Amino acid sequence: MPLADSKRTRDWIFVLEPQTRKLRCLSAIENHKLFSINFLFFLFSIRFQGYVYNHSFNMHRKIGKWVLAFLYCDLILAFSSLPGSTLSVITKNVSDKILHFFAYSILGWLFCQASMKLLYGIALAALFGMIDENYQRLIPGRQCDFYDWLADCLGATAGAILSVGMLRLSQAKKKMNHFSDYKNIKLKRNK
Repeated sequence: MPLADSKRTRDWIFVLEPQTRKLRCLSAIENHKLFSINFLFFLFSIRFQGYVYNHSFNMHRKIGKWVLAFLYCDLILAFSSLPGSTLSVITKNVSDKILHFFAYSILGWLFCQASMKLLYGIALAALFGMIDENYQRLIPGRQCDFYDWLADCLGATAGAILSVGMLRLSQAKKKMNHFSDYKNIKLKRNK
């Protein structure tokens, strides 16, 4: 169907052009292109983040974790920027509360890994969820919903708790390996 067809409903996104400092409307096709560019940038930055994360210095690891968390926030905002009609086609038979829960459980995990504190991870993800829900008011066909934000908070809590649990399990495993190495050295000396 041609874009000039007057019967076709259009969803518009407004962007601020830096050169003219004026608002310009993006059509649905331009919005999809923008989303694709955002998604490719996210994939590229995951690759870059892996380089930073595997670097030997702790500061670089910490920065890499924060970079990944904020890039995931960018991905969530990219999905939030999709108009309601487009999003309903993508997520046909899946409840939006389940999608919110899983998306924000990953975000809670990432924020908890970056901050190394459970409550900071939950609070940052919940705050971002509130900002995201209010941002959706500006998108055609989308709305701000308290229950979506509640699903965001529950998902962030689950992800952060899982992150802390995995971290404690990993530390306990390292401690047990260290203890068994010490025990083996002691047994070798006694022989």
